[in-house]
Parts: sequence; C-alpha cells; structure tokens
Amino acid sequence: MDRDLIKIKEIFIRALGKRWVSDNNRDLTFYNRDLWPREVISSKFGVWQHKPDLVLWPSSIEEVVNIVRLVNQYHINLIPFGAGSGVCGATVPTSSTPSVIIDLKRMNRIINVDYQSLILEVEAGAIGYPLEVQLNNKGFTLGHFPSSIYCSSVGGWLAARSAGQESSRYGKIEDMVVSLKVVTGAGEIIDTSDILSSEIGGDINQLFIGSEGTLGIICSAELKLNYLPKFKTYSSFIFKRVDDGLGAIRDIMQEGVGGTVMRLYDELDTYIALGHKKSQDKKAGLIQKYIDDLNGDLSDIFLKRVISFPQILNTLSQFIAQGCLLIVIHSGNENEYVKYCQKRCREIAERYGGEDSGEEPALRWERNRYSISYKQSKIFYAGGFVDTMEIATTWDRIADLYYEIKKVIQDRAFLMAHFSHAYEDGCSIYFTFASRAKNYNEAIKNYDFIWKNALDTVVRMGATISHHHGVGLSKIEHLRKQLGKNFELYEILKRTFDPNNIMNRGKFGSRR
Repeated sequence: MDRDLIKIKEIFIRALGKRWVSDNNRDLTFYNRDLWPREVISSKFGVWQHKPDLVLWPSSIEEVVNIVRLVNQYHINLIPFGAGSGVCGATVPTSSTPSVIIDLKRMNRIINVDYQSLILEVEAGAIGYPLEVQLNNKGFTLGHFPSSIYCSSVGGWLAARSAGQESSRYGKIEDMVVSLKVVTGAGEIIDTSDILSSEIGGDINQLFIGSEGTLGIICSAELKLNYLPKFKTYSSFIFKRVDDGLGAIRDIMQEGVGGTVMRLYDELDTYIALGHKKSQDKKAGLIQKYIDDLNGDLSDIFLKRVISFPQILNTLSQFIAQGCLLIVIHSGNENEYVKYCQKRCREIAERYGGEDSGEEPALRWERNRYSISYKQSKIFYAGGFVDTMEIATTWDRIADLYYEIKKVIQDRAFLMAHFSHAYEDGCSIYFTFASRAKNYNEAIKNYDFIWKNALDTVVRMGATISHHHGVGLSKIEHLRKQLGKNFELYEILKRTFDPNNIMNRGKFGSRR
C-alpha cells in the first residue's frame, strides 16, 4: 500500500471507526467483483482483475459526504456497492489507480412511512425481502419483486433501473421514485424533493436512476407504496407457437386487463417449466433423455449431455415441444374486477388458440419464483458457464428479435427464453444460455462471442440492450453504439456532477 493510501486509511479509521475500514485480503477478494458471469469464469480459473485497495462501510449520509470529499483530494476511484447481486460488472474495479469500495449496507433504515400519502422513505442499503416483509405486515407492498430480492438493495435497484416480476402492474423502479438524496461526485448533497416541490422542469430523479454510481451515490429514496392486494387469480394457457402467445399478451395489455404477472415461455423453457410427458417418438425420447438432467441435479452428466453440444440440442428441442406456456396472475382489492380481468384474459387467449391449463402452472411459478438463480452456481462448479440476457423492444419487432437472437447464439450455447415485463407498447425477452469450455481462454472467447453477436443484433434491430440488469462493463461498448451522439448528454452530466472523475471510473462509458 502506497503512502497516500496509508494516510487515507488512517483518516477513514478516525472518521468511521476501525471496524468499518478494511484492507484485509479476504474482504478485498470478496469485493473484487459482483455476480457478472464473465468475472465468475475468471475467478474459477484463478484469473483476478484489479482488487480494490480499501473497503468502507459508512452509516450516514454525512459520512458518505466526508468520504467523497476526501477521495476528491487524492483523485482515487470510488465504487458504490449495494449487495453485490449485479450481473454486469458494474462494481468491478477497472482503474489502475487505487480503488475504494463504499458499501452502503449499514445504511438500511426505514426513515419514514407516510401512510396517508402512501410514500416510503428508506435508505439505499435496505435489502429487498426484509423491507417487503415489514411493509406487508402493515398491509402495504412496494410492488418490486426482482428475482434477486433476497440479496439486492434499494440502492442497487435504483442504480441499475431494476424491474420486478410484477412490473406489468407496478412499473419498474424508476416509476416508483418520488425523490432521491444523492451525494454527487463533487461531495454535494442533492435532495430532489426540494427541486420537485417547485414543479418546474423535468424529473431530475431520472438523471441519477440507472447511472450506476458514475455521477454520485444514492443514499436514500422516497418511493410510492401500494395497498397489499386482497384477491388473486391464477391462470395458464398453452399456445402452439411463440407468436400466438405474444399476440395474446399484446391484446391483453392494450385492452387494460393485463395481469400482475404475465410470463410466456418458449418451447424449451415450457418443457422445463411444466416438467414433461413421456413421448413415444424415438427422437423425442432421445432428447428427453438428455434434458431430463435439467429437472434434476445439474451434474457433470448434464454438462456432457446438454451444453457440450448446443447446436444439436437446440435443433432437436423441437421434438419435445409441448407448445408455449403463458402464466397469468391477476391481483387487486376489488374481487369482481380481478375476476373480470381473468375472464377477458381467457377469452383473448382462446382467440389466439390458447388452451386453458388451469391454475397449477401459475401457482407452481409463484412458489418457486426466486429459486432459479440459485441453481446457476452448479453449472459453474461442473465446468460450464451460464448467463442471462434481458432485452426489450416494441410489439412490432419482438418476434423477429427473438428469432434473430436465437439464430446468432444457437451454435454456441444451449438456449431458451421467456417473455415478461409486458406493457402496452412492448415487452422484454429474457434469454438464458449455457455452454462450456476446456480452459479459460476458450471460455472467455466463447462468452464474448455470444454477447457481442447478440448485442450487435439488438442494436441493428433498434431494440434496447438492457431492460433491467443495467450496463456495467458487459454492455458498455454497445451502449455507445445505441446512444450515438446522444451519449454526449451523459458526458455533460459526468463533468457537472463528478468533475474530478472519481466515481466508478470506466463504467457507463466514463473515462478510466
């Protein structure tokens, strides 16, 4: 550790206390990355990028201000850290200059709940699930249910423009924000409630939401609350083709009878979601034998049978097709209206050839709604890698985008997808892909090839490269391609709020 870092560490210890400042190698290794699969691959093969030099745990916005002002004096890299569940490398240290991680999990308090105005004020370090439980006990919900709810924070949601599984009803996190308290890269506190009260100009909150810690540190937020729904209905339908299911979802949303949850699975994802019925077809039986491991233990057998031969399995998967599953959950506080929406949804689905499959698939999804992400680690342990890609576009492009992405990935990875986060004008496609490699160089080459070709296709087709995971390092080059000259607007914001370029260097297109 150089002299400046030793001096800075001593100052931080005096300000925060020795317990809340660390240069312990164990801590530095832990904070070396988030859950970006490319970095998981690297760590699995013992390849480490730049480790941070210090980790800090402040407990108040005043301590955050002091940290930012001190870092400005020494021009080192300051990286905000929520809960580490991000999958795009937004917290990975990239600068060759010293880096300091500022972890906000101690700042996890509910500051105030205005039950009359239905506004929650909460600090950025609050973890999703405990927060939602506290609200539920009072009869309320935030309505934000990301699959990472057990291990993600309010600040992380805001930094990456997160979306929950019930976004079709409640919106994404940016739709829930009333105001923010942000410490800019210049060490100044911006309270947007002061600005918003004047009712002049645009929504300044949106300047910081999704900026991934490159303009400042979101310390707390006022968020809209909702009454916890009293009534729910569960429905599911099987469509012959993806296109039929998409048509039904579009009409359901545009008629205004959309579900709180709407998820359409392609043929392969449907097979896994439903379990399977034994087929008498020999080709189908063969593919069933290979893919059965998906519903059991993800062992070496799974890797050898499935992701070692992606092009073969992606082609043969048509023989196990049971159609495409759509699950719909309606909820609300007026029982008759909830039932009416379910009825209209069924009528629209049937118009597109959807066969009613009852409540059980939707109930099964709800019981296991957060479990899928925890199965991925077994694939890495067994020698492969897995990742997810969430892109979005309008209804007129959604089917073509789906087929084009499949075309560019299917020779390199075992691939499946579902459609969710549906709105009146379009929806998101959530691809899951898995592959394997014999060594580090081969794995990284394959991984980068998949992402580059997929995102090239997204940009070419005028879709968005990210719906709710953010940008981080994984999509940084394509962000510039997508924004074009509009990227200059971000650079103006960067110079304004972070003039010394101390905030999360090298992310979101900022300078290293």
